[in-house]
Amino acid sequence: MTSALSLTPPGLHESPSWPFSHRLSYAAAAEIPGVKGRLLIGSQLALLGLLAAAASALLRQRRALVLGAGAAAIALGCWVALPPLAVDAYPTTFLRPAVPYQAASVAAGATIYRDRCARCHGPGGRGDGPEGAGLPRQPADLTGAHLFHHTAGDIFWWISNGFPASGMPAFGRDLGEPERWDVINFLRAQSAGERGRGLGPVVEPGRPWLTAPDFSIVVGPAPARSLRDFRDRWMVLLVLFSLPDSRPRLTELAGAYETIQFAGTEIVAVPTDGDARILARLSRP
Repeated sequence: MTSALSLTPPGLHESPSWPFSHRLSYAAAAEIPGVKGRLLIGSQLALLGLLAAAASALLRQRRALVLGAGAAAIALGCWVALPPLAVDAYPTTFLRPAVPYQAASVAAGATIYRDRCARCHGPGGRGDGPEGAGLPRQPADLTGAHLFHHTAGDIFWWISNGFPASGMPAFGRDLGEPERWDVINFLRAQSAGERGRGLGPVVEPGRPWLTAPDFSIVVGPAPARSLRDFRDRWMVLLVLFSLPDSRPRLTELAGAYETIQFAGTEIVAVPTDGDARILARLSRP
């Protein structure tokens, strides 16, 4: 039981402080060469050990020998498979974000990133900023899928405490906690945008893998809603438009709205200029 508690995340109802310097994560270690092979070999050895241990219960002779061999195989399998899955962990690794993943937070984080981070990590987050060349280690590419292999708490720790060996400063004193979470939400959205380039024409039901930031939706005097209200209930076609260029496309969508809605899809149209009088402009011919 003690071993299990030392390797698994704390309960979801708590806001924990992780006491160990490592945790087990297949997602974070899977890209390392050789990890999948070691995991396969180790799991097979552990399985053979479990079978031997189970078979020993049916034996009358040499039970202790078979049980010992099974235990040794399990131990060997764990020794082969588990170390490659151990990744660095921090006290905040399983800390829940204090700021929701919302468009307003992403926008605030983008401003902070541009002022504090872009000079090293680059405007697009690819690690190609002008001041990154003189650092002991090249700044990380923040657009790759590897960002999702780390918890939000990991990134919160890095921003707060920095990486002295690589030249990244600590921002824990300069940025408040909400501001650090805003930066994390921006990085998450930026990386999601890069992953979104791989979206195909078919969406597999029940297998979501890309989450859009939440945002409020207000149409005239109607009560405000949010994108989250549609989650797990409707597909959403998000249309960014500008007038008058987009009017023909909006007219086309309006004509097909009932058919689109019958197919389980809601249309959310957002003006790119944020004009509060957009409904009046849309009513004009």
